[in-house]
Amino acid sequence: MNTSAIKGTWYTLFLLSLINFLNFFDRTIPAVVLEPIRHEFSLNDTQLGLLVTAFTLIYAIAGLPLGRLADRAFRPGSRRHRVQ
Repeated sequence: MNTSAIKGTWYTLFLLSLINFLNFFDRTIPAVVLEPIRHEFSLNDTQLGLLVTAFTLIYAIAGLPLGRLADRAFRPGSRRHRVQ
């Protein structure tokens, strides 16, 4: 491999690691802010559980079309532009 390809590989690894890091925090932030939300809005355990359930369901349901869109989207340099 030439030097340019090695730099590109490390850049890609760094970028994917950063995305994974941000994704991890995106999913853990609701757990961190549960108690402040509970006190701010005077929620009981049932209401807080419904709030967490709603967040999880919306997150999961939104992931389906967004994942499909990401699979179908044009990627520069790819030979295949659409998955059918």
